[in-house]
Amino acid sequence: MSVCGVRNKRNVEVDGWLLQSLHIWKLRWESARVNEKATKLCQGVAAVNKFEDEAYNRVG
Repeated sequence: MSVCGVRNKRNVEVDGWLLQSLHIWKLRWESARVNEKATKLCQGVAAVNKFEDEAYNRVG
C-alpha cells in the first residue's frame, strides 16, 4: 500500500510509519478494552463475594 497510489522509497517509508502507528493504536485500544472487561469481571466477583458473605452472616 502506498500513499496516493505512488510507489517510491519515501512513500513506502511513510506507509510503514502509518501502519506501525495504526498497529500501536490498535494494541492500545485492545489493551484498554481488556482492562475494562477485567475491571468489570473483578467488580462482579467482588459483588458475588459480598453477597455470599451477607448470606453466610444471616445464616450463621
